[in-house]
Amino acid sequence: MDIVNIFISYSTKDRQFAKDFQRQRRLSRTCPRTLTKPCGISLAGTPIDLSKIKAPTFILSTHEDHIAPWKSTYAATRLYSGPVKFVLSASGHMAGVISAPGSKCDHWANDNLPPSPDEWFAGATPHLGSWWPVWDEWVTQLDSGRVPAREPGGGKLTIIEDAPGSYVRVRWAA
Repeated sequence: MDIVNIFISYSTKDRQFAKDFQRQRRLSRTCPRTLTKPCGISLAGTPIDLSKIKAPTFILSTHEDHIAPWKSTYAATRLYSGPVKFVLSASGHMAGVISAPGSKCDHWANDNLPPSPDEWFAGATPHLGSWWPVWDEWVTQLDSGRVPAREPGGGKLTIIEDAPGSYVRVRWAA
């Protein structure tokens, strides 16, 4: 594919993204955030109430996220009735999440969950490196023991193809 076609392809995707984004903004202005309200929405006839969730919840946000700004996502710390851990990764929407151990992406942690994100950040401690070890420590405390990783093809299912799979190489016209 030559540079002109690449540019046209990206431009088309950007225009579609902009249209979708504007549509979502209009919807968010006209529709209140009903998922955050107890029984504000129903799924297959069942009212959804996030405050009934008692399971431990790990919430990761990213400091430079342009899609889900961290100060907005911090509000989720008030939705659940179980224990909540909030961690803020440096970087943006993708890089902050996929920052594997050994990466240059840092994070902030604070075991206290004050009402506002600014208060949380003021009390947060910066840490060098990925947030993944923090999650591993958190989830390890919840499990009853480690199990060995399964061997692909070692059970009833056969291996279809090597990772990452052909679906990641599929190209489609925008």
